[in-house]
Amino acid sequence: MYLVNASRVLGNYLVYLASIGRYDDIEKIRNKHAYLLNYDKDVSVLARLMLRLLGFTNVTEVKPKELIDVYEAHIYPYFLPALKLVLRNAKPSNTVTYADMRF
Repeated sequence: MYLVNASRVLGNYLVYLASIGRYDDIEKIRNKHAYLLNYDKDVSVLARLMLRLLGFTNVTEVKPKELIDVYEAHIYPYFLPALKLVLRNAKPSNTVTYADMRF
């Protein structure tokens, strides 16, 4: 439980640093504590999304599958197949099977 909380605090701090433009500090902290940021997948995905949004591009992109895996429990199940289809940039067709919606 301690590492999860520490990971969340680190993710929040990195986002804060990005919001004030201290990208050099982000790089130093990420190099030193990368294991902690990646400890909790939810924190890792959210931090990477926010860092990229705030202009820090030296972080791996969040893949659609990662995003869905993290937030699947919070998405209304009725919309999940359509979201999966849209996020993987599939071309809509007349019929979409369940197999088409898997990653």
